[in-house]
Amino acid sequence: ATSLDFMLGVSEAATTKMSLSSVGNLTLTSTDAGTGDGPILDLYRNSASPADGDDIGAIRFSGENNAGTKDTLAGIRVDMDNVVDGAEDVTMRFSIFQNGSSVDALGITASSNTTQVQLGHVGSVAQPSLTFTSELNTGIYIPSGGGRLGFALGGTSGLELSNSLLLQHDT
Repeated sequence: ATSLDFMLGVSEAATTKMSLSSVGNLTLTSTDAGTGDGPILDLYRNSASPADGDDIGAIRFSGENNAGTKDTLAGIRVDMDNVVDGAEDVTMRFSIFQNGSSVDALGITASSNTTQVQLGHVGSVAQPSLTFTSELNTGIYIPSGGGRLGFALGGTSGLELSNSLLLQHDT
């Protein structure tokens, strides 16, 4: 297989640090034996006029559907919410394709002194938003009407917490 290699070092002692194969695989190599991070992929947006709401960078995962159309099937995106020096806040979003459309499945937002994790949909008893690997119909969801948090057990409503912290158990 053919590849484009970027090497560092003196002639015979040069080692490959980055390689791009003929099939499009990119490999970054760190030979550092220390405990530091490495290799590091740095996506740097060097804007002359940074502003709140700027898209900082994205990683896209694309593929073709059965019609041969290229679709971005998943992605990771970072947006700058506050660019003030010393008070920078960002949102990181993880998107996936669901029923032919891109949806934000997970968001992580930092603002002031709080960090929030948002799930992309409210879910239901049959398909909770937050599930466990072994049981996809057991998890946490937002019941219709809002103001409550529901816990589904085996596809049935087990427990709901309301905004007044009263417990409701459905049988």
